[in-house]
Formats: sequence, structure tokens, C-alpha cells
Amino acid sequence: MSYRDMPRFVLRRIDHIAAEMNSFLLVIAIGLAMLDLLCLTERFVDSLPPVGTVPTP
Repeated sequence: MSYRDMPRFVLRRIDHIAAEMNSFLLVIAIGLAMLDLLCLTERFVDSLPPVGTVPTP
């Protein structure tokens, strides 16, 4: 049985890969949240009345 086949080595490698994936997924989640905030802001600005128009009574 080689060192790479030992369960402790395999678990350590899986843990290392999971740690790298977590940071990558965090960056993706932050990017998607910023995109969502941008779309929400655009909808809010589009729903505002135009500047310079006086509402008719």
C-alpha cells in the first residue's frame, strides 16, 4: 500500500481541494450578489418618474 492510498492522505487532499473550492465559490457568490444589486437598482431607477415633469392635478 503506497502513501497515496492511505485514507489519511486522501482525506487531507479532499480537505485541501474543498478549502480552495470554498474560496472560489465565495467569489462567485459575491459577484452574483453585486449583479443582483445592480439589477435591483436599475429597476428602482426605471420606476421613478422622469425629472422635470409636473404631475397634473
